[in-house]
Amino acid sequence: MLAHQTGAWGSPQPKKRITLAANPTDEAVAELERDWPLWQIWVVHRYIGGPVWCARRWDGTGRVLNAGCPEHLVEYLEDEASR
Repeated sequence: MLAHQTGAWGSPQPKKRITLAANPTDEAVAELERDWPLWQIWVVHRYIGGPVWCARRWDGTGRVLNAGCPEHLVEYLEDEASR
């Protein structure tokens, strides 16, 4: 396979770069994981009812937290951390 494509007149054309749009949900999960390193954070995308933001401790102790938005999940994480 060639590293580049040849144009109509034989001149090389650089490969096109594909730019992916940032996913705000993935960015929010990454930020929560940075802020709460002892917790595994993920989102369940439901067909009906919207996303559920979830967290559980990496060590397997405690309960699984579920919230309707990342702000509520932070509140639940803060409550759990204060216990």
